[in-house]
Amino acid sequence: MFIFNASYFGTHRFHYDVEAARAEGFDDVIVTSNLISSYFEQAVRGFTGDARLLRSLEERSLAPAVAGVTLSVAGTVTQVERSPGSARVVCELVATDQDGRRISTGRAELETGLGPASP
Repeated sequence: MFIFNASYFGTHRFHYDVEAARAEGFDDVIVTSNLISSYFEQAVRGFTGDARLLRSLEERSLAPAVAGVTLSVAGTVTQVERSPGSARVVCELVATDQDGRRISTGRAELETGLGPASP
């Protein structure tokens, strides 16, 4: 967590200092929303096989996740707009903890080269 936090110049100690996190009432350091966004990107890349197709990614934190919990990411394609030679795909994403609590939601937009639109 410390290295990830340092990579984007995060300054809040509860992301890397367990004593600071405990002083604020948490059991361990808090997972940064940037790391959860990275998990969302990895899930989309796993779906598409190509990170270059990702055009936008949004993440909204709903609840804190502490280090050591198991997080799961799921996505649903909610919209497909076909045009000649490509398609725009929208996916809704959600990260939940091991107890099923929603930690974050997200939205990804992809632009794909799927070929001509179907008649």
